[in-house]
Amino acid sequence: MIERVNIMALPFDLKNAIENELDGLKSSELVSVSKMITDKYGSDSACGNKKLSRAIETKVYAAVRMPATFGAVSSCLEYITDIMPDFSPRTMLDIGAGTGAGTWAAYQMFNLEQITCLEREDEMRVLGSHLMECDSELSKCTEWIKKDVILDNFDKKADFVLSSYMLNEIPENVLLKVVDKLVEATNDTLLIVEPGTVKGYSILMTVREYLINKGLNIIAPCPHIEKCRLADDDWCHFSCRVARSKIHKVIKEADVPYEDEKFMYLAISKTDSNKKPDNLNRIVRHPFIAKGQITLDICSADGNKKTLYRKKDGLIYKKVKKLKWGDCFTED
Repeated sequence: MIERVNIMALPFDLKNAIENELDGLKSSELVSVSKMITDKYGSDSACGNKKLSRAIETKVYAAVRMPATFGAVSSCLEYITDIMPDFSPRTMLDIGAGTGAGTWAAYQMFNLEQITCLEREDEMRVLGSHLMECDSELSKCTEWIKKDVILDNFDKKADFVLSSYMLNEIPENVLLKVVDKLVEATNDTLLIVEPGTVKGYSILMTVREYLINKGLNIIAPCPHIEKCRLADDDWCHFSCRVARSKIHKVIKEADVPYEDEKFMYLAISKTDSNKKPDNLNRIVRHPFIAKGQITLDICSADGNKKTLYRKKDGLIYKKVKKLKWGDCFTED
């Protein structure tokens, strides 16, 4: 099997800014802090507790997680614009922004004029705002505000609202209340990104059913609004490959110059104009490529299926030959 995988990287200036924050610190200390952060997120998951309280923790977190979050959100935005090529938001809310990786991804994609990053943790806001100073235009149009998504109401709305890697930290009893806040803040399109784990998938299936029952328009990834057809021991997710910087490899004690970030996402639209084609197909696994033929695992309105395309199929074969896991297409 041959895999077609693009490697994503942070904007050069942002990568350098993150590395400058950690310059002069001992490798052993960086590794120790990283392992402590991993333990915190593992033990306090979905408790709503604050995770990072020290500047060094936040800096290490940024070095480790910003490339992955940037890659996942960038991938999701590509999937969305495949279906909505005319989507061109001017305003954005990044809710639970962390250190701003999702905002950086959206800023590369859209001509944004006004961005608001909502984040409750002080060290996250301080570092996120500071890192943005390496791009004067982005910094100038971005406002950072302290907000707790559980306790506080949002005072602003935006064309595009992003929630990345945030709902998995919300206690189950208030999850849908937070989702209501996200929807209320959205003028046009909402994107929710979560880890590509069984838990992340489960959260988004709960949110998906809730939003469908509210009559909202599911844009991606699902080509249908029926219950997910995957078996109980399977879960829908996608993947992107992100470049590891030198400092990232040190922190993770890794030799490979990249890592694969697994994620799941849900994009909804509040406007009827953003309708997806009825005959849309979503590729839900790596294509299996052999000589003269490609087999795709497809989710479509008609069901989940494996479809074989041969070279003799002509134009459609040439079309699917360029596709990868996560892409959508029609056979027209």
